[in-house]
Order: sequence, then structure tokens, then C-alpha cells
Amino acid sequence: PTGAISPFTIEEKIAKPIRIGSAVIDPSRCLPYAYGTPCIVCEEMCPTSPKSIYFEEKEIFVRGEKKVIKQPKVDLKYCNGCGICENKCPIQSYPAIYVISAGETREPSNKILL
Repeated sequence: PTGAISPFTIEEKIAKPIRIGSAVIDPSRCLPYAYGTPCIVCEEMCPTSPKSIYFEEKEIFVRGEKKVIKQPKVDLKYCNGCGICENKCPIQSYPAIYVISAGETREPSNKILL
């Protein structure tokens, strides 16, 4: 919705890289995790350089057959929370990747603890 993210001042933009939030993958909805179906949309659409979404190859069993599939992961060092991955995810009603407010630049106490 319009106005959901407060505008950043020029000073904030110049001071350091801006992070709006952090992308999180829901494995129960993500095609490669939940269904063993290849999907690379989030990684392809990620605008950061280097990409904040990368893949790990995993051996899985689908209907009794062993497959190697690329499962997406988010590298929080590079994710700025822009939400393009969420917007382009082919899981429409409730995307398999979404942005949470944790890690937002203006709220240092709202951290992701790993």
C-alpha cells in the first residue's frame, strides 16, 4: 500500500546502504522445497549485486525418484528488502518468499538473530 514505507531522507540515503527489511523463504510453499519443482524466479529477479538469493543443490526424492534440485537461500548480507522477489514469486495468493521488517536500517533493535 502507498505510504507503507516511510520515505528515507537524503542524509539517510547518503550515510550508508539502506535496508527496508529482509527476505524470508517459506519452504512449505516454495516450489523446489515443497514439490521438488524447479523454480529460479526469485534469484533471476533479484536486483542486488552480488545477488542476495543463491541456490544449494539438494538430493531429494519425488514420487520415489531421486532428483537433484536447486533450492533458493537468502544471503542477508546482500538483501535490502526491496520485495521484488516477493512480487514476482509464482505462488500468487501467499508468496513463498516474503519480506519481513527485521534488519530494517532505521530500527537497529529489530535484528535477525542467527
